[in-house]
Amino acid sequence: MYITIDTLDICQEMLDKTPASDIIGLAATHKRNGGLQVMVISYKKLWKLMIDQNLNKTQLKDKAQISTNAVAKLGKNENVTLPVLLNICEYLECDFGDIMEAVPENEV
Repeated sequence: MYITIDTLDICQEMLDKTPASDIIGLAATHKRNGGLQVMVISYKKLWKLMIDQNLNKTQLKDKAQISTNAVAKLGKNENVTLPVLLNICEYLECDFGDIMEAVPENEV
């Protein structure tokens, strides 16, 4: 799905009316076909890495010391806190780019 913005005034109006929690979930935007394409975070890389390491979600939760709620949010590609991501990266000995990426909203 693409969000097309015809003018900056409309864009500003949308931002003014959008809750901060929704804006934080947007990783990046870029111009495409005269409008903006919404980018969101995908954790598919994390799930692939876990499969390669024969690790399930419960083991990740316990070993990375993150909450069940955080694991559920990751499963839905929702926002998680930076400390959660840092704990995961520390446990898996990897970097943010190894567990997440920004993708167009329609590819999630």
